[in-house]
Amino acid sequence: VVKLLLDQLTETWKPVADVKFQIHGRETRPQMLQVAAWNEVVIQLTFDIKVGDSRGLLHLCVPASVIEGTGASFVQSWQHAQRTPNATEQRWLTETLGRVPLGVSASIEAHFRARDLLQLKPGEVVALGEGVTRWRLGDPVCGLCNGGGYAEFVAIPEGQVLTIPKGLTLLQAAALPENFFTVWTNVFERGGLKAGESLLVHGGSSGIGLTAIQLAKAFGCQVICTVGSADKAQACVRVGADHAIVYRDEDFLSATLKATEGKGVNMVLDMVGAEYMAKNVACLAVEGRLVQIAFLHGSQATVDWLPLMVKRLTFTGSTLRPRSASDKAAMAQALWHQVWPLLEAQKCMPVIHQVFDLAQADQAHTLM
Repeated sequence: VVKLLLDQLTETWKPVADVKFQIHGRETRPQMLQVAAWNEVVIQLTFDIKVGDSRGLLHLCVPASVIEGTGASFVQSWQHAQRTPNATEQRWLTETLGRVPLGVSASIEAHFRARDLLQLKPGEVVALGEGVTRWRLGDPVCGLCNGGGYAEFVAIPEGQVLTIPKGLTLLQAAALPENFFTVWTNVFERGGLKAGESLLVHGGSSGIGLTAIQLAKAFGCQVICTVGSADKAQACVRVGADHAIVYRDEDFLSATLKATEGKGVNMVLDMVGAEYMAKNVACLAVEGRLVQIAFLHGSQATVDWLPLMVKRLTFTGSTLRPRSASDKAAMAQALWHQVWPLLEAQKCMPVIHQVFDLAQADQAHTLM
C-alpha cells in the first residue's frame, strides 16, 4: 500500500524533497526522490493513513508552489504553526490522492507545517517599502530574512539588512548573515565573551564554528575547538584556533583542562547537547558560561548540576527564528559597528567549502 501511494505521489509531486514512512514505531526511508525544483518555502505534510487494520504516518516535504491555491497568505500565516488544510487544500489533496491505483482505499488526514529552507540573502535593493529611508535602489546588501532565502526576490525588514562589506563578493556575503548573527548574539551578547577569556567551540569546522573561532580571536580570546578529523583540525587552526581537539582521538574534557592549565574555559559554545552536557559543565571555569545553540545529539541528558552553584555558572541559549524584528535590527547594528570593520580589514572572513548550482540544492543539503 505504501509503495503504491509513494509511486503515485512521486508521479504527482515531481519536486518532492524527502519521504519517510513510519508505521508501528518503525521508520523506513525510501530512496531519496529526485528534486526537480526548489521553492523558497517547503510545506511539510503529515498523513495519518489507515488501511484496514494498518495505520501509519507518511511525512512529505513539498515545495509550497506545488500546492495550487495556497499563495503567500498561507506561507505567512502558517510559517510557524500547524493546522489542518482549508477547503481549497483539502479538495486538492482529495483529487490528488484519489488517483491512488488498484482501488486502494485510505482514509487520510493531513496537517501542514511550513518550513523555511534558508534565512540569508545577498544581492541588491530592487524595491523599497513605504517609509524605508536607510536604503536606496541598487544598494549591494545582505540580510537575515525571515525565510525564503532561495527565492530570486525576497522582502526583508529594513533593520535586518546590512551593506555587503567592501571587498567581499556576493558569494561570500551569502555566508555572513546566519553565521554572524548567530555567533554575535550568543557568544558576545548572551555569553559576554571579552578579551583575555577562553572559549571552547564544539563543531569547530562548521559555519558557526569557524565564525566563532575567528571573531573570538579577533577580540583577543584563547580559542579551543573540537572537530571530527585531523583535516578539520588543521582548517580550524588556519583560521585562528589555538587548540583543535579531534574528539575521536582524545577526550575533549581532559584536553581542554590541559590547554587551560586546569582552570577550564570561560565559555563553551555547544550545538551537540546530550552526552556533551556533563562534560561541558566540567570544562567551565569559575563564573563560566555554557551557551547552547542546538541539540544535534538530543536535548536530554543526566547531569550533576552541583557545579552550577559551586562554580557560579550560567547556562543559557537562544535561537534566531523567533526573535523580534527589533531584536534582529539591534543585532545588525552591533555587527555593523563591531564586526563589519573586521570583515573589511579581512581580519575574519567567511569560509566557503563548496559551491553548488541551485539545481543541485539537494546535494548541498546532503553535504550539510
